[in-house]
Amino acid sequence: PRSLRDLLGDGNYGGYHQRPDADMESIWKVAVEETRDMLERLWD
Repeated sequence: PRSLRDLLGDGNYGGYHQRPDADMESIWKVAVEETRDMLERLWD
C-alpha cells in the first residue's frame, strides 16, 4: 500500500539502493574472514 511505502521510504525496506564502495569492501572483508575461519576450523 502507498501508506506503507511512505512509511518505509525508498530502497530495501527503507534502506539504501546502493552503498559506497568503502562500505561494501568492509562488509566483504568481514564475510571472507568469517567464512575462511569456519572452513579452517572444520579441518582441525
